[in-house]
Amino acid sequence: MRILIPALAVLLTACQPQPASDPATDTGAPAPVTPTQASGQPDPIEGTAVESRPTSAASPQLLLAGGPGGYLTDASGAAIYFMEGNYDGSRCDETCERAWPPVVASNGKAQAGNGVDGTLVSASPRAKGGQHVTYGGYAVYRYAGDQGPGRTSGDGVKDKWGQWHVVRPDTKRE
Repeated sequence: MRILIPALAVLLTACQPQPASDPATDTGAPAPVTPTQASGQPDPIEGTAVESRPTSAASPQLLLAGGPGGYLTDASGAAIYFMEGNYDGSRCDETCERAWPPVVASNGKAQAGNGVDGTLVSASPRAKGGQHVTYGGYAVYRYAGDQGPGRTSGDGVKDKWGQWHVVRPDTKRE
């Protein structure tokens, strides 16, 4: 009986709800979460991401983040991506555009910010209206999985539409 009581006490203690964090060991850093956990929605790579619509601006601006070896962003700081072989944007269908919202210019013009080669910035007509912004001959996109400026989690992603890369200042069509 003496052994059963302490064992029962240990079991009852282990079964009680524990606080979310221990003040003695809490570093204040949030626990890492995946995009699925953060949004409560399926993974953007599978093509069922948070509803992201093509972002259209009269004259979207492409900017350089991180200096000469950096990558291109839009004015909000969102990384810009291209898909290998997707020059006119036709390889990314409506489902793809939920995970990879295209950069669209409503007036057919896009601007190059400091450090961005303006001769590589252009636009091509979209069947859905507006102009798909291109850089170095590739249609460009954002990634719904990035969830904020300064993120490049779409770089190197290979999904059912193709291989994706962050746009760098020297990105040019093969």
